Amino acid sequence: SAAATDKVEEAINAFYSVNPDFGTDDELSELIRKAHELKLSVGVDVVPNHVSDKNILAQNCLNGVFGYEDCLYVVSKEKAKRLTESGVPSFFGKLAYSDFGDKYVRSTFCDYHQLNLNWQSQKVQEYFREVFQNLKNIGVDFVRIDCGMMLLEDVSKANPTNPMACMNPVASIEAV
Repeated sequence: SAAATDKVEEAINAFYSVNPDFGTDDELSELIRKAHELKLSVGVDVVPNHVSDKNILAQNCLNGVFGYEDCLYVVSKEKAKRLTESGVPSFFGKLAYSDFGDKYVRSTFCDYHQLNLNWQSQKVQEYFREVFQNLKNIGVDFVRIDCGMMLLEDVSKANPTNPMACMNPVASIEAV
């Protein structure tokens, strides 16, 4: 991903800027301009399921900023332990919740703060409307949504032998 990421965690910090390892915002704008001159379409890959603990949505939720409390799946240590023991999945055999002291946050892909966003949250939806509008404004022609099915996560349907069981494929097909 060319978005700003945490190099260790490989989770998105910011969807509004280019990762300096890949260039600058100005270089991206120039690339898009030149591609369009050549009649080429420009697409980006966006992973809206999870973010770094440094992302503004995660920071605001973890710090208790009013209106952002539901941006992540936050539970107590006891509930995280119960859910993990009852089979709430992580994809890499790690804990399904990341430890933030008094809070545990759902992290499907690993236990190092790659935090799942709660797409039921109005703030998450507003944030991504702005992200996609920004991509349109800079000339991006199409977006590939990685982990799109996971936006419809239902932790209550967790199955330890099938991590995808908590996803709702019918809802994801209907959403398209």
